[in-house]
Amino acid sequence: MTGEYLTEGTFYTFFGFTAMGVLGCALLLSSKGKNKALKVMFIMLLVFAFVPFFGYAISGFSYVNNRWLFAFSCFVSYVFTKSMSQAGEIDRKQAERAFAGIAVYGVLCYISQTDRTVAAMSGIALALAGAFLVLRRTAGTGDKCDTSENAAIDKRDTSESAAIDKCFRNCFIALVVLSVAVNSVAAFNDIDGMLPRHIPTNSRMNNPTKAIEELGDDGVYRFEAERITDALNMSWHNGTMSNAFYFSVLNGNVSKFFTDYNVSNTTEYRFESMDARAILDLASAVKYALVRDGKEHRLPYSYNEKAGESVIGDVYGVYRSESALPLGYTYDGIISEADYEAMDAPTKQDALLQGVYLEGYDGGEVPTADIEMSHVKPDYTTSSEGAVDIYEDHFFVREKGATVTFSFKGVPDSETYLRVTGFDYEDVNPVSLMDTSAMSLYDRLQTAMQSRNFVPEDKGAFFIDGNEHSDYYTINNSRQPAYSGKHDYMYNTYYSESGIDSVSIRFSGIGTYSFDNIEIVCQPMGEALKAAKERGKDVLRDVQIGTNEITGHITSGKTEVMCLAVPYSKGFKAYVDGREAKIYKANTMYMGLVLTPGEHDVRFTYATPFLGTGAIVTLVSLIAFAVIIFWDKRRQKRNLQTGNEE
Repeated sequence: MTGEYLTEGTFYTFFGFTAMGVLGCALLLSSKGKNKALKVMFIMLLVFAFVPFFGYAISGFSYVNNRWLFAFSCFVSYVFTKSMSQAGEIDRKQAERAFAGIAVYGVLCYISQTDRTVAAMSGIALALAGAFLVLRRTAGTGDKCDTSENAAIDKRDTSESAAIDKCFRNCFIALVVLSVAVNSVAAFNDIDGMLPRHIPTNSRMNNPTKAIEELGDDGVYRFEAERITDALNMSWHNGTMSNAFYFSVLNGNVSKFFTDYNVSNTTEYRFESMDARAILDLASAVKYALVRDGKEHRLPYSYNEKAGESVIGDVYGVYRSESALPLGYTYDGIISEADYEAMDAPTKQDALLQGVYLEGYDGGEVPTADIEMSHVKPDYTTSSEGAVDIYEDHFFVREKGATVTFSFKGVPDSETYLRVTGFDYEDVNPVSLMDTSAMSLYDRLQTAMQSRNFVPEDKGAFFIDGNEHSDYYTINNSRQPAYSGKHDYMYNTYYSESGIDSVSIRFSGIGTYSFDNIEIVCQPMGEALKAAKERGKDVLRDVQIGTNEITGHITSGKTEVMCLAVPYSKGFKAYVDGREAKIYKANTMYMGLVLTPGEHDVRFTYATPFLGTGAIVTLVSLIAFAVIIFWDKRRQKRNLQTGNEE
């Protein structure tokens, strides 16, 4: 049963219980003077479900998510069971109130265009059928359905009463089964456009990422997969390490890194790649790139040595970079906090392989890095094609396929990016763009109805055309459930040896695409590879990854910082030559250790933060629960003894 109409489409909230759950809740709320604690709990859970802050808090302040609603469903199941066990005590007025409440709910769902689905209307019909059965059960018994032994003898014989109870029970069992069937059909068949979203097991195990495993490379490294949607988390199943993942409980440092460097992902729990940006890939220990045949332009720079191939589905090639850095590499210079925070995304990227920023490092042992910027932001001119109006801070697109082109003098041997900050999208009602003056009365009425039923899109869609290639992107606005407040993006048009001289945005939807600033960024690759070569002089060798442990050996030629390209977490501890060493957060996401000259054994261990605290809380809760049960049993025993004495 859906309740999305209450949130006007801003945050999707679907309750995971059947129509009989609605009936149980209606009976609960329609009762008078009973079950007060259950009513309070129901109202609290309902408020939690429809106030976004609670979904944000219950998800660990990660993003708005109402997956905790499985607990709500368990509560509703209990309410329904309790209501049915008390069916004999339901009076006619309560049954009528419950029936009326469900009918009103059904009308609200019908009014809502989003909720007017076959599944929702079928559920309302089943809930009304259940309410009608309860109402019929109260018929002929006055204001109350009295099932006491004396009433049964007066009105019908015992066998007839038992037959009615059995019929009532069987009817509700049938309704419950039918309700579950309706929900199942809605979730796993093409009703109302709802198709299954799961990926079959064979797709998880047999996908193009298997080609990485088949290389037989026993080292520790990452790979980048070019926009292979069903490759999300597939590396986990195949025992390989990708920089793409789909995970709700996200390490916030990963999210901040992608935000700081304006990577084009739009959600905070799904990352498909580093946008094939060579500097980011090299700094993240990406050794291989996997791309679909014919999409080789999406290869990051320097990933041009073909190492393997996959023919699962489409044909994919696996390419290796000779400049790839291992999981642990070193810096001989520090970027201060003030300098790092003052950098924009292109500058941070340019500096990423030249110096390391260690959060909380007070300096002294490692000198300041000598950073030389090589990226260029050329001036550009703007032109358009199709129905699009260009303003200083937004584009107003009046027809799909309209294009805005930025022309500039490119830089050879560079990756070129279109960087848009403050990027946002607001849909426009297409009726507002129509000229209704010449329409007939009928057409105007039809247009007015279309306008009233207009539901604005929660994301903008467009293509970035550049370097003779095109890529599809979206941006979320505040109506999108996955909206995370992200508005700054750098769209990679990939490497060009000769340089490119134009980039276009081709819009897939009408509306207002607003922005704070747009700029072209050209990042020469020659200097980046030189910096990568420097980082690869002293590296972590013989790396072994075990259960909650990473070990290796490194030889430092001087006092320097070893960066481990594993996301920083407070659960990690580091030991250098058997002694605990301080771990710094390096370059927003990774971990850094300050090493003195010489040969070192390095060991990282991991334990889930607050695991001990959680165990203590659980133990205390179990003890408190046991005490409550013991006290309640004693209270019941005393009440029974008192009753017997009376």
